[in-house]
Amino acid sequence: MVIRASTPEIEDPGEPLIPDVDSPAVLDGTVYASVGFGPYDGGTYDAALIAVDANTGKRRWRFDTDDASSLRMAPVTVTDDTIVTSIPRGYNDRTVTAFTTDGEIRWQTPIDDMFSGALPVTDGRVYVPSAAGVQALDLETGETVWTALPRVKFDPAATPIVSDGTLFVAEEGEPGVTLIALDAATGAEYWRTAYAPDTYPNLRIGSADEKQVYIHVNGIDADVIALDRTDGSERWRAHVEQRDVPTDGFARVGELLYAGASAIDPTDGTIVWERQLPVTGYGWRLSAVTGGQAYLSGAELVVFSGTGHP
Repeated sequence: MVIRASTPEIEDPGEPLIPDVDSPAVLDGTVYASVGFGPYDGGTYDAALIAVDANTGKRRWRFDTDDASSLRMAPVTVTDDTIVTSIPRGYNDRTVTAFTTDGEIRWQTPIDDMFSGALPVTDGRVYVPSAAGVQALDLETGETVWTALPRVKFDPAATPIVSDGTLFVAEEGEPGVTLIALDAATGAEYWRTAYAPDTYPNLRIGSADEKQVYIHVNGIDADVIALDRTDGSERWRAHVEQRDVPTDGFARVGELLYAGASAIDPTDGTIVWERQLPVTGYGWRLSAVTGGQAYLSGAELVVFSGTGHP
């Protein structure tokens, strides 16, 4: 089944603009998302954070940066009463910003040369990878709790995750691309596993369970790898040979690990099913797995049943 998404109407657009919505988050009946309004062929954006009613689509509030830029607000992370994003203030420099659910700014912390993706938030802390290291910020105040891994540059494609007290981050630098496990409470390093840059130019962190952390490395084809979460040793590797089977986006649900348009047995890496998608665009990514269905977004929205049949 294929569903084509429609573009929401923009109030008073003036010249034709194309809204670009980053991964929205839902909390207590409200959808929060960072949005960029700009010309279809690139150029500058007007960046905003919006909150709309999940049932009616009516706007509840909107925060604008009031500054046209080629950079965007980061995708939002929501908690019980706080929305966290980062606002660009230069080519690499950003300001981590926490909003109340009413749209008021709770605090702002400027960070130089920082990761531009969604920031993990858990146990009252916001984790911010940057060229100066990983910083843990207090969710209530924005103050720095700890800093680890100084002078490390992070791959902006590798969104960090927190799982059961461990922070997993990806490092880009010598000897290549590296997955690092840190104590989320203190910043102490548990282990690191590196991959050669000529073979694996990209490393993306997928998800984790009580035994393993799952990553995606991409050379010519795609590999999904399970690492032991206690020491970083490789437990299995699933190789997806077909280049039109995307592996971006992970979800560990039930008895399966979903990776893009494939499902893998997490015990041994056996590929249960994989589905080719039409080459009508790029950027296919698994967005969610719920109700026995897997949702992939890209040029279109594609929905698979839990057995892998569209």
